[in-house]
Order: sequence, then structure tokens, then C-alpha cells
Amino acid sequence: MVTNETLLHKNPKTGKPQVIGLGWLDDSMTPHGPTEEDKNYIADTGVTQADVNTQVAAYKASMVALIKKVVPMGGYWWQLMDGGGNKLAGKKVAAAQCEATLKQMCVDKPPAWNRMTMFNIPHGGKGLKQPQLLDYTAEFLLTRGPYAMLGYSWYGCTGSAAAGGGASPDPPRATQWDMDLGVPAGACKSAGGGKFTRSYSKATVGWDCAAGHGTVTVK
Repeated sequence: MVTNETLLHKNPKTGKPQVIGLGWLDDSMTPHGPTEEDKNYIADTGVTQADVNTQVAAYKASMVALIKKVVPMGGYWWQLMDGGGNKLAGKKVAAAQCEATLKQMCVDKPPAWNRMTMFNIPHGGKGLKQPQLLDYTAEFLLTRGPYAMLGYSWYGCTGSAAAGGGASPDPPRATQWDMDLGVPAGACKSAGGGKFTRSYSKATVGWDCAAGHGTVTVK
């Protein structure tokens, strides 16, 4: 995977390093067979469960070796990212659990900030209106670290209707995504009563665990 066409790539005109990422390493090996493949892999190939377990172990060993090679070179790929940033928005979370979750996040430099984090809005945001999108946005702004992104993961192969690529409409877009809210002054803090806030240079972000919703107020 580390070749002259990826991390070792050089600009053909200047000869200077021009790193190309490893792309989307989407497949993995599981005890039920490989992902992105037919679910009847075990039956169709005639392998035993012990065979599959050996394949899983080999896959994991390959990934560990790849991490040790790629990360020191400044490389990256999808599975190295924490895809579980979204813990509140769109979920039925009890107020007590919500408060416990945010108390872990609303501290100076929480451990989760050490990883690149994806705050994924599921199902391409189908059926969501601005109030729901605001919740996803507020949670992201409230708890995100220095390496994070909010948006949609897999949305299909046909392209959007707006781009002329198919019949699928573009996923919904939160109003706040087109606003300059500035930069955070620090991590979020507890305001008491199950409420949490985070100050940005141009906005104040909040989450009310009792109500189960977030807010973004422009200063």
C-alpha cells in the first residue's frame, strides 16, 4: 500500500514529495466473513470457523503493521478515525446519562480530543429539518476537539439531483454551517442543572440535558 503512487509519490514536474493518501480502506475481515461481500462467504467457500478466525487475526496483524508504517510518515486512513462523536443528537438519551456523558467531555483537553473524530449524521439526514440539524450542530460545536468534522458518511453512488448525477436529493444543510461562529475559547463547561455551554468568539453553544436539545446563539 505504501508505494510511489501513495505516500512515496513525487510531483512528476518538480520531483518534490507530493503525498497521496491511502484512500478509503473500507473492507475488513470479521468472524462472519469479509465486509462489503456476500453474507454467505463462509458457506460458499467451505472454510471452517477456525479458518475465518485465522484470517481475522492475519487481517488485524496487517493493519497493525500498516499503522506502524504509515502514521510516522504522516499518513492516515478512515479506520484510524473515531466515528462515534455523536452521542446525544438524534438519540433518546436519559437526562442523567446525558449529564454523565457531557461531564466526561466538558473538562480541559478531554482524552477524546487526541483522535480525529467524525460526528456523523446518519442516513444522509433523510427527513431531518432545521431543529434536528441544529441539535447535531450544537453537539459537534460543544464537544469537538481540534481534529473533528461534522457531516454525512455514506450517501450512495448516484450523485445528487442538484449536480445532475441522479435522482437523489442533496442531503439537508444546517443554517449554521454557512455562518462564521469563530473559534472556541476552551472546552465546554457545566452551567449546572444539566446544562452545558461553550463559548466561541462569535457565538455561544449550549446543550440542555433535560430538554434533550442544543442551542447556538450568535453574539
